[in-house]
Amino acid sequence: MFLDCAICSMNYIEEELKFEIVLVDKNHADVNVFVDSVTNRLGYTNFNLNFIGQKDYKSIGFEFSFPYGSNSISKKNIIMVTNLAYGLSPFLDEFHKKRYTLNKTNPNDHGYQYP
Repeated sequence: MFLDCAICSMNYIEEELKFEIVLVDKNHADVNVFVDSVTNRLGYTNFNLNFIGQKDYKSIGFEFSFPYGSNSISKKNIIMVTNLAYGLSPFLDEFHKKRYTLNKTNPNDHGYQYP
C-alpha cells in the first residue's frame, strides 16, 4: 500500500494495520491511498480517502469520506486506522480469492489451502 497522508501517524498505522507501506514510489504498491482533509471554521474535519487499485487490483477503486470532530490525536489515529482497514477490505477480498482456493478434495474439510 502506498499511503499519501500528511496528517497520518505512519508509525501507528503500520503497527495497527500490519501492511507493508511503500513511502517512496507509488508505482510499486498494489493499492494507492490518498488522504486529504477539509476543516470548517467550527473545527470539524472531513477526511477524504481515495483508494486506487494497481496491477492485479486495477478493477477496484473508490472514494469515501468521514467526519471527525475531536481534537484528540489518539482518537484521530484510531478512526483513521479503522477507516483505512474498511477501505482496504475489498482489496483483501480480491487477494484471498486469488491466493486461496477451497479444498474440494475432502468434503469434510472446510478449510482453505494454497492452490
